[in-house]
Amino acid sequence: MQVKLTIAETVTKLAADAITMYIGEDAFALLSKQSFLAVWDELYEACSWATIFQSSAFVVCWYQTYRAKYLPIIVKSENGNRLTGLLTMAVPISDNKQKDIIGAGKYEAEYQTWLSAIPDDESFIKTALLKIHQQFPDFNIHFRFIPSQAPLKWITEPNWKLRCALQSHKRPLMDMSDPDLSKMFRKTEFRNKLNRLKRLGELTFERITDKAQFSAILDELIIQYDFRQGAMFNVTQFRDEPLKVDFLMALFEKKLLHITVMKVQGQIFASVIAIAGRDWVHLGGINIHTPFNAKFYSPGFVHFLLLAQQLLKEGVSVFDLTPGGDAYKERLATTHDQVYELVVTSNFMYWAKRQLRKQYDKMLIQLGKWPMGVDVSRRKKLYLLKARISKARRTGILTTAIGQIKKLVQHPQEKLYVATPESLIGKDALPLNKNNLRDMLQFEAEGTRMTRWEFLEDAMRRFEVGQIAYTYCEEGRLLNCVWLNKGEETASSKTLNSIKAEDAAILKEIYFHPQGRDKLKPFLTTVAAEVTNDQNKGQVYAISFNNNKVLCQTLEVIGFKSLT
Repeated sequence: MQVKLTIAETVTKLAADAITMYIGEDAFALLSKQSFLAVWDELYEACSWATIFQSSAFVVCWYQTYRAKYLPIIVKSENGNRLTGLLTMAVPISDNKQKDIIGAGKYEAEYQTWLSAIPDDESFIKTALLKIHQQFPDFNIHFRFIPSQAPLKWITEPNWKLRCALQSHKRPLMDMSDPDLSKMFRKTEFRNKLNRLKRLGELTFERITDKAQFSAILDELIIQYDFRQGAMFNVTQFRDEPLKVDFLMALFEKKLLHITVMKVQGQIFASVIAIAGRDWVHLGGINIHTPFNAKFYSPGFVHFLLLAQQLLKEGVSVFDLTPGGDAYKERLATTHDQVYELVVTSNFMYWAKRQLRKQYDKMLIQLGKWPMGVDVSRRKKLYLLKARISKARRTGILTTAIGQIKKLVQHPQEKLYVATPESLIGKDALPLNKNNLRDMLQFEAEGTRMTRWEFLEDAMRRFEVGQIAYTYCEEGRLLNCVWLNKGEETASSKTLNSIKAEDAAILKEIYFHPQGRDKLKPFLTTVAAEVTNDQNKGQVYAISFNNNKVLCQTLEVIGFKSLT
């Protein structure tokens, strides 16, 4: 039963409740008290809109893991020995030029809200925000995705209307009680893709609950995750923030993770590390699938439906696919609801900017566009522009301009080379890696016009259609890389008219780091020898451009013969 407070009752409640704020070490001292954690858990269970991300187990893990990076802010209200309201926030200790206060958990917490013992109670959150504002008057307070059940009418009040920027987001959900859910499992598309994977070898799907098992596979999951995120968004979260591993392990210890893995012949093809609580499972943590031949096998799609079957067996009520607008989430969702992003600010210009952004996103959605996709596209264009300008400054504006003019006047031409095992010169073999994602993540944008983002994006696209990469690394740096193309994938090249493209093993997109130049000869010799053996080919082709003098000369020195 919901209880609504009158103005008089609200005043009485505020007078009766003791509302206090704890910051920094005072907050950590509060968190160390088991009595406080106990009443927190009681409040969490009583609050109808709470999510697992407001539980003491999750929040304390995050505060402790990121103690050196974020200052905790805790506002609580008590009535006697009873906790009646709780808000957990944080302030970045460094690099906070925009002066932002975030919900505890930052991006690790999909939902950020406050807890209250009284349904529809708005008095606590208003008082808590005012207390934070008094301590941090110039800071913007961010809530990422507030659940729809949380009371939000207060933001329309005169004192708050010009301080609160609220934006709604559609949340895709897989309702496990939906009678149509079982139809997904019987779809021909799912059965066909599942059978394709099974033809590769033994397929297993398992829930990971043992710490040793989790530790054994975590590194591989992280590599796959960072590779995909780097290719899509130029973000390698675990590589850039090692504390994420510690946080995941802490959540595992608290039994907050729901981990499933799909393997084929013992190799990980897909995995989801989700956050579980209150009869819901929230997509988050890690969501990966192997890029190798992904266009054909769709391992991520297959894993999601196997996971849905698993959740159904476990009695989970809802699989929360989380907001974002991703096409695959919409494909899997059986229903939707709304969640809300909220910013509370005293900066009118910032408030106006957020309001404009809300209208802009609304317009994009009406035009059938994905706001996040538009953001990524715009960010990528800016990133590439900055990279080109930075390179031009290092090289020299005049030198860069002359180089561009030469390319327009004398367009680089492809050169085709061929070698046989007998014609290869050089016996200094290098230890190669084949289709190694860790090596790809060690790429540095030197010796090539490609940026790191472009390189990873291109690599993912090539892996998805079945191309093979040979790599050589030293001291955490990718020194050499070459792609093995099937002839039909390169048949558009004019240089291949003279050979049977469908039968050709072709080395293309040969990359070497400036510090890997002296390794180029043994690298290419080793790759060529391995390709002729692995592919059972009597000869191997290589493609270069005539303006790449170093590569052309190297190919000729090690025994490749020019055909063009």
